[in-house]
Amino acid sequence: MDGVDELYEEIHRMGKPSNEQRPIALRLGMVHANAPAEIEVAGTDQELDRFWRPDGFQFRDLRAGDRLLLLTDDDQTFFVLGKVVAP
Repeated sequence: MDGVDELYEEIHRMGKPSNEQRPIALRLGMVHANAPAEIEVAGTDQELDRFWRPDGFQFRDLRAGDRLLLLTDDDQTFFVLGKVVAP
């Protein structure tokens, strides 16, 4: 099992609901504009204060058409895992 498989398994395990936690879902965000960034998730434009991002991640570095891989447990707050690029 490589690192990607391990990450997938961990996300899958975390996504199973327990008594004290809601299921975690992966979402794909699409950047529509830069300065200020406009990010759409599941067909709805989201305010930037709904996104938690890794240290050093800057919204100003995004361009229209960029995609973000996100985690959420309520579709209101999103945790940015990173920018997604095509192979």
